[in-house]
Amino acid sequence: MSDSSDAEKYKIDILLVLKRDYLASLFLLSPPALWGAVFIRNVGGHEIGAYLIAAAVGTVLLAGAGMLRIGTIMWLADTGVPVQASISQVIVRRNKGRIEFSYPYAGERHEASVAFRSRDPMKDIPRGMNVTALVDPNKPKRTIVPTLFQHESDIFDKKVQKK
Repeated sequence: MSDSSDAEKYKIDILLVLKRDYLASLFLLSPPALWGAVFIRNVGGHEIGAYLIAAAVGTVLLAGAGMLRIGTIMWLADTGVPVQASISQVIVRRNKGRIEFSYPYAGERHEASVAFRSRDPMKDIPRGMNVTALVDPNKPKRTIVPTLFQHESDIFDKKVQKK
């Protein structure tokens, strides 16, 4: 984005990415579970050499995938092309869900979805509600909805306080 006011408009908080992006949090929270399994196996007195290697490799892969996911979201917030997306469905179960939406880009209609998790109450989002999506111009299927990761959100009722 060339305009600095646009860059500020779509500024997202990395802590909210960790809190609300389902895949990023899944990737980054899985390594402690791997190491917990190794510890439990060790307490039982079993040989853990192979488990240590598996946990180390798993940690590198999962943490790498999580950092790549966060990096992609932050990159799209800085360089993505803003488009008006229309929400087609919101699915919420407990503390996680998915927002499905469609948007026009380069003369074509695209569909995408974003998985999220949050303890914050969601607003009643009507089908057809317009939100801004940021699209990767080189890969239009790659998109984010920046309001998911902002303190003042069009989607969540509760204003998240900065810590």
